[in-house]
Amino acid sequence: MDIPETYICIVLSTSHLTKKDLARLNEMVDDHENWMVMRRPPGFFIKLYEGLSHNLYPDMSDTFYQAVKGAYRMGARMIEYDCDAQCSDSLVNEVEEEEKQDD
Repeated sequence: MDIPETYICIVLSTSHLTKKDLARLNEMVDDHENWMVMRRPPGFFIKLYEGLSHNLYPDMSDTFYQAVKGAYRMGARMIEYDCDAQCSDSLVNEVEEEEKQDD
């Protein structure tokens, strides 16, 4: 089988998303003009545009931006946030700190 195109997807735990991130991603899914964020029961798929600046959605956490930048630099063109994915302790700690600042 000839596969014309492939790309890398990184997988992160939904625990790396703040409450604000989750709310914003749900808004983006419900926006019928946004084709880059898809929801599924255990999380989200976020397709990354070519050009890093196009992927830095407004009103997201610094942790979200770090994930997008890291994925982009790795050559990934999709992020899957899944509730069953392994956690990165450093990202979880950053989410907890951001949640405290938002309270």
